[in-house]
Amino acid sequence: MQAPSSEKRPGKQLALGLATLAAWLTLACDRPSESVVVAPGSATPDIILIVIDAARVDRFGAYGYPKSTTPNIDTFAEDAVLYRGVRSSAPWTLPAHASILTGMRSGDHGLHFAPSREVRAKVNALRDSARDRLLASLLSKRGYATLGISNNRWVSKATGLDFGFDNFFLIPSKPEARRRAAAKWLGRPATASTAAELSVELFEMQLEKATPQRPTFTFFNLIEPHFPYLPVDRFAGQLGGDRAALEELIRTHRFLELSMLGGGVQPESPMLSALYDEELLQVDDAVGKILNALRKRDLYDDALIVITSDHGEHLGEDGRYSHQLSMRPELLDVPLIIKYPGGANAGSAVDLPLASTADIHQTLLASTWRENPHAGNWSQDLAKPDAFGREWNLAEYYYSPWYLLQIKQVAPNFDNAAHERVRRLVFTASGSHALDGREDSPLLGTLPSPIREEVQQYLAGLIKTEAPSPVILDEEDLDALRELGYVR
Repeated sequence: MQAPSSEKRPGKQLALGLATLAAWLTLACDRPSESVVVAPGSATPDIILIVIDAARVDRFGAYGYPKSTTPNIDTFAEDAVLYRGVRSSAPWTLPAHASILTGMRSGDHGLHFAPSREVRAKVNALRDSARDRLLASLLSKRGYATLGISNNRWVSKATGLDFGFDNFFLIPSKPEARRRAAAKWLGRPATASTAAELSVELFEMQLEKATPQRPTFTFFNLIEPHFPYLPVDRFAGQLGGDRAALEELIRTHRFLELSMLGGGVQPESPMLSALYDEELLQVDDAVGKILNALRKRDLYDDALIVITSDHGEHLGEDGRYSHQLSMRPELLDVPLIIKYPGGANAGSAVDLPLASTADIHQTLLASTWRENPHAGNWSQDLAKPDAFGREWNLAEYYYSPWYLLQIKQVAPNFDNAAHERVRRLVFTASGSHALDGREDSPLLGTLPSPIREEVQQYLAGLIKTEAPSPVILDEEDLDALRELGYVR
């Protein structure tokens, strides 16, 4: 196995010992440390999991981006451990979130596109085995109060990802509906103008109601970097974006994102890139407010806080847009920054090129159980980098004939048949290996043994497992997804 490495990042003193040098390659050290970041099960810390939708790792200052897109997150990273090399299990929202929240691979949890051409049956349901592993459900059994706040319809009751939350808020995408919902939830008119700002208000309301003796788990999906990239006035133009130009394209092309995916319209990459950066700056502002709400109540220091993304985004590279039909690094490489209770190993960076966002699941559970009953699955504890034992990682994309037809109807020259295949990438220490969906795929021969046998066993299990039943989406669900560009 390729050993993980760690280094000190500027601005913080790294407290890592020589005893863990094989896993944590330090640049400076002045005292011994344990071989784990934080002792598992030593407490039941408050847990905050922030998933920024469609956020590319290469656009974060903490990861080297020169523009000031994420000043609050960059400051947060000085208190945290920054993980490099982490990949999403899937290139789009639904299966990627399901992997984060269950610790399972896409094929195992089942929540992804279904091979259906019918509008009302286009995604599979979460398997029962996966439903029982949802973070909110497990942490609730551990005694946690659980709160979910989602800005994306894919992460909601409609897909079963609300299971186990004491309170779950799905923020409407349309401004008028959002104002009505805010008034109902808050008991007063909201001051927020965006979904992320309303998410902050709801979080602060729940903090005021929280029982001090009971630990809390809070999950956020914040959607700002998702298409369409239309920052509000306060952020528009700050990083060179031309919002009016994109608004004009949206007016002249009713289903712009689908047309972009099909090659019907190809906006200039620099225009999209600047607007995307401003959307990231906008969501960073909301993240800063979430963190400040914790600091103001003296909850920040002892909390376990995770900031990550479900997947990245194409911004015109080689004519690619959005986050479908591709398994490229722009979509699979994601940020992962974890602040452990007490600021353990603050300011360090860890290289784990075979880590997955599914590992967030085990990392959070391990922090609350001394003898973790959920250990031994695909997900691994990132707080123990020297014990990281995965020899291969996997990303999967299950296609939808229905979705491909949606693109074809908007972009007639789109070759939808060419995309009717399951895509898999297996990552090993030697690189990535593309596979098709067959158990006996000749492409398996590119994998070294025993990884080849393990992947074959995984594929064989998927073929023998009964497919989950389809999710039935109602008109309200479809309307919300239409706002995000998924539906005509």
